[in-house]
Amino acid sequence: SYTTLAAGDTRVIFADIDTFLVSTIVPSVEIEDAYGCVATSLINTITFNVTQELTFDTDVTDIDCSVPTPGSVIFNETGPGTFLNTSKVQIRIFSNPTIVPAINLFPAWGTNPATSNSIELSEQGVYSYEITDGSTISCPSITGTFTIGVVGNTAPLDITSIDVTQVGCDNDTSIIALNIQNIQPPLNINWFEYKATTKTGTAVVTTLTGTTTIATTTLNWIPLTSLDQNATVSNLPEGIYTSSKFNSDYEF
Repeated sequence: SYTTLAAGDTRVIFADIDTFLVSTIVPSVEIEDAYGCVATSLINTITFNVTQELTFDTDVTDIDCSVPTPGSVIFNETGPGTFLNTSKVQIRIFSNPTIVPAINLFPAWGTNPATSNSIELSEQGVYSYEITDGSTISCPSITGTFTIGVVGNTAPLDITSIDVTQVGCDNDTSIIALNIQNIQPPLNINWFEYKATTKTGTAVVTTLTGTTTIATTTLNWIPLTSLDQNATVSNLPEGIYTSSKFNSDYEF
C-alpha cells in the first residue's frame, strides 16, 4: 500500500511491504496516477533484510538412578531461520509449581548455532522454556515445554515422609521411619551415624625424646551395618543419622 500527504505532495510512502514476497526492489520505480500518467524514476537498489522465524525441537535424556546420572536437555534449531550470533541467544528454563525446589535457569546456548549445550536437570517433571535471539529483538520469543522422566520407572522411587520419634516422657524408644513409595526391588538402604573418631599414630618431633604418639579426632559418617536394609530403625542413641539411599539427615 502507499499514501501521499496531500494532492500536490511529491512524496509517496510505501508501507506494509511483505518481505517474504518482496526481498529486493530493482533500481527503477514506475508510478501511474488516476489519469493514466506514468512516471519512471531511477533509484538505488533496496534490499530488505528478511528475518526468518526460528523453530526448535528438544533432545531429552531422562534421569537414570542406576548409574546414577541426572536428566538433561539439548535444543536443536531446526529452521527455517538461523542465529546471527549465538552469544546473543538467551535461554530460560523454568519449572512448574510441582517441582521443588523451583527451577529458573538461564544457561548459555553455546558456540554451535544448530545445537545448544547440554543442560543438566536433576529433578523430574514438566519444564517450560523460552528462547530469544538478541540479534533480532523484534521477533517474538520461542516457547515450549518438555518433560524429564526417570529411566525404567514411570512412577519413580519417592520418600513421601520421614517420621522421627524422639525419646520423651511418654516414650523411651527413638524411631526413624522412612515412608517409601514406588519401590522397584531390590532396594538397598544403608545407615550411617555422624560421630567423632579418634586415630593415633607415631610422629617424629624435634624434641629430646625423639618420637611421640599423637591422637587425631575427626567427624565422619560411620556405617551402621546392623541397620542396613531397614526402612524403620529404633533404639538409637543421641546423635545424627543418615540413610544413603535418600541422603537425608535425622537428628536426636
